[in-house]
Amino acid sequence: MKYLAIAVSLLMAGSVVSAQDAANPEAANTAKAQAAIKDLGQSLRGALVAKMQSEGPVAAVNFCHDEAPLIASQVAERHQVQIGRTADRHRSPSNAPSEWQQSVLAGFAAKVAEGNPAAGITTARTVEVNGQARFRFAQSIPTEAPCLACHGDNVAAPIKAEIDKHYPNDSATGFKEGDLRGMFWVEFPMMSGAAPLSQNPPDARAPIVMSDAQRESLRHEMRGRMETLQGVTSALAAGDWVEVAKRAEVGTRGQHVGVEFRSALPQAWFAMARPMHGEFAAIQREAEGQKRVEVALQHLANAGQYCTSCHATFRPVTPSELAVAQQ
Repeated sequence: MKYLAIAVSLLMAGSVVSAQDAANPEAANTAKAQAAIKDLGQSLRGALVAKMQSEGPVAAVNFCHDEAPLIASQVAERHQVQIGRTADRHRSPSNAPSEWQQSVLAGFAAKVAEGNPAAGITTARTVEVNGQARFRFAQSIPTEAPCLACHGDNVAAPIKAEIDKHYPNDSATGFKEGDLRGMFWVEFPMMSGAAPLSQNPPDARAPIVMSDAQRESLRHEMRGRMETLQGVTSALAAGDWVEVAKRAEVGTRGQHVGVEFRSALPQAWFAMARPMHGEFAAIQREAEGQKRVEVALQHLANAGQYCTSCHATFRPVTPSELAVAQQ
């Protein structure tokens, strides 16, 4: 049951509290915080990918310096919250953690040190500030493969030069995939009851233009990936290593059926899809080899993060839909 709980938490990381819980004040506050974090994460990811596709990875450094703070301000205004990112090893001085954030980061780091995945760790607390009850929520940020271009061990010289220009005291390199990168944080006046969440924030995900048939095939494929993740989770919980290997093998393949859509996908998509296939292959090898649950779970967490990243970064649209959105 311990491993089942871990696995389920990995698959549900980043999900928003359901509407049926909104009548509960704590659930309503948590839902508001998670909605703001989801909006900020999608907005930053979509804009960053678009910048890298159009201008290259060096431009990503300028984006983080010039545009990311503006996006955070827009999200804060939409959701009527204070929101941001922070880390012990931060790049921008403006993202240095406050006292309460340092405490949360230390708690997150302790969980990771105990062997928990860096993804999906959250905490919520209510505090009194100047006589006002305030809700504080934080969610961990794991280091994903695309992050390593600017935050890894071997940052390319042109990128490193740009980082040094903007951030002479940078300490946000040397990370490895799966490390705890930092956290999102949200703070706002405590709501006493359910309150409507911000409705229909702009979709900042990068558009992928394709036909209706291609989009339907892609959606079918993405649903299949989620089913594979769930199938591996269930098999691990049952201790059925034969089924784990069988389910994981499915995740190692590319497009299965339907109208060909790969030609419409940007290279940034494959930068997440290929490592995901590799994580499923690692699960299969573990299931057929040493059968270590904790190792399989880590690979499952990684695969889930890559899958979620594709969902959060891109949105398939038809040419007509894109034309309407750009009006």
